[in-house]
Amino acid sequence: MNAQSDFTPPDPLPTPLDSFVNHLRDLLGPEVIARLRQNPNLALPYADEDSTDGDWLRRGLQTILSSDDLETVGSRARDLPLTISRPLQQQIENLRWEQLEQQQALTLALEQKQTAETGREQAEIEVFRLRKERAAMLPAAEFVRLFFSTAAETGIRNLLIEATESPTPDLNGFLAAFVGGWTALRALETTLNESPQDAVRQYHQALTDLLSALTGLYIPQRRALLDKVAQWASNHFEDFVFVSPEETRQVDPALHNVQGLGGNTVREGRSFAVIRRQSRTVVIYADIVTE
Repeated sequence: MNAQSDFTPPDPLPTPLDSFVNHLRDLLGPEVIARLRQNPNLALPYADEDSTDGDWLRRGLQTILSSDDLETVGSRARDLPLTISRPLQQQIENLRWEQLEQQQALTLALEQKQTAETGREQAEIEVFRLRKERAAMLPAAEFVRLFFSTAAETGIRNLLIEATESPTPDLNGFLAAFVGGWTALRALETTLNESPQDAVRQYHQALTDLLSALTGLYIPQRRALLDKVAQWASNHFEDFVFVSPEETRQVDPALHNVQGLGGNTVREGRSFAVIRRQSRTVVIYADIVTE
C-alpha cells in the first residue's frame, strides 16, 4: 500500500473574470446583492440559493455575457486598480514635492531671520563700541552725557554727572568698570530667550558681572546707581523685580543670603536679588560681603 502523499495543490490563480466579480461584489455590497437575488426578473436558471454572492454574480455574468465579452471585461477589471491608483499616486507625489518645497522655504526663512537678528546684535554692539571710543576722548561729564544718552538711562546719567562734579579717587576706575558692565547689560535687550526665566538668568548673570567689576570701587553715588540699574533691569519683566544687594546698609535675611556671614552691615554686593512682582516672594537671594 502506497503512503498517502502530503502534497497540497496550490490555489488556482485568479482569472480576469474573478477580478471583475470581486470588484463588482465590493462595489455593490451585500445589501444590494441580496435585493438583486430576490428580484424575480433576475432569477438565474439552476441557481443555488446557498451560493455565495460572488458565485451568484459570476453565474449572472455568464448568463448575459458571451465568453469573449467576459474576457474583455475581466481584463479591464484586472487593470482597474492601476488605472484608479495612478492619479492618486501622482497626487501623493505632488504633495510630497509641495511639502519639501515648504520645508525648504521655512528653513530659508529661519536662516534669514537668524542672520538678520545676528546682524542687528552686531550693529548694537558696534554702536556701543563707537560711543565708548568717542566718549573716551572727552572730559568725564561729556563722556557720561554721550554714552548714557537714552531716556531709559536718564537716572544713571544724572547720578554719574553728579559724581563727575565732585570727583573721588575711584571715579575713573568706577566709570570704566561701570561702562563695561552696562554695555553687556544693554546687549541683552536684543537677545532672544525661550522663556522669561531664561532671560532672568541672563540678566542676573550680567548684573553679577557688573558688581564683580565694581569690587572695591566706591563713589558716593554707588548705592543710588545700583538701585537705578535694578529698576532698569526690572522694567524688562512683567513678573520679576531685581533688587540691589546694597539697597539697605543693614543685612536683611528676607533679601540677603546670610549663610556664613559674620557682620551685620553690608559692605558690598556680589549679586542682585530677584523677587516675584505680585507675591513678593524671593526667587534669588542677593549675595553680599559684610563688615
